Amino acid sequence: MVVRGQRTTIRRVRVSWKQHNGVYLAGYSKGKHKYNKLQTAARACYKRGKGCGGITYEPKSKKFTLRRGTKLRRSPSREVSWLKVVTFSTSSRRGGAKVTRRVVRRRVVRRRVVRRRVVRRR
Repeated sequence: MVVRGQRTTIRRVRVSWKQHNGVYLAGYSKGKHKYNKLQTAARACYKRGKGCGGITYEPKSKKFTLRRGTKLRRSPSREVSWLKVVTFSTSSRRGGAKVTRRVVRRRVVRRRVVRRRVVRRR
């Protein structure tokens, strides 16, 4: 909370998770990155801030891993990933009136489009 004269600003951060099946996030996050429980992995990812883009479950090791990347890639081993969605909410008071602004930051995932070649017959 920031107080400036008669103006008070409160900033809140909310993190939510979006599940994606059959995909993984590239690159491990720095430091400890393997966890047994999803909830523990989510807390650790939140604390790392921009250093963690989401969580991927690896079925072979049965571990939840913190990932640095934010692009989803197809998984041959049926991994499951959770992308971190950060929502900022700022409210300020000026002279008794309350003003609320919400800003949602989401990563845009670009999909590769495979171009087909047209073979001309002679």
